[in-house]
Amino acid sequence: MEFDRQVTISDKVNLFFEAHLQGRLNGNVATLDLSSKEINLINIEGYDFLDSLFKLRQLLEEKQLFILCQGSVTNVHPSRMARDMSSGLKAYSLVLGKKAAIEQLVEIFDPAPAERVGLIIEQSAFWEKWINTPRN
Repeated sequence: MEFDRQVTISDKVNLFFEAHLQGRLNGNVATLDLSSKEINLINIEGYDFLDSLFKLRQLLEEKQLFILCQGSVTNVHPSRMARDMSSGLKAYSLVLGKKAAIEQLVEIFDPAPAERVGLIIEQSAFWEKWINTPRN
C-alpha cells in the first residue's frame, strides 16, 4: 500500500504551508516521508500509519507546528478493529456521551481546520474524558 498527497502544516496563527506526504506500508512497518520548502525531509516509521503520524506530530509540536489532518483533531481516536483493518488509516471522530459509530470513521490524512487540531496531550485528555463519560 502506498499513497502520495499534499497536507497543510501550520502554527495555527499565521504560518500555513503545503507539504508533500508520502506513505508506504511494507509488512509491519508504515513509513511516512514529509517534505516541503520550509521543512527538510522527515522520515518516520511506525507499526501502522497512525503510529507514524503520532511520531511525526511529536516532532512538529517541538517546533510549534501542526499537521492539519483528521488524525490531529482533538476528538479523533481509533478503535483497535478500525486500526487493524485499515493499517491505521481510519479513526473515529468521537462525540462525548455518544458511542462510536461507523458513520464517524474518518481518514486520518484528510484535511482538518486549524481550530479543530490540537496537541497530542489534548487529544489524549479528550480520549480519557470520552472513555469516562457514559454513552448512549
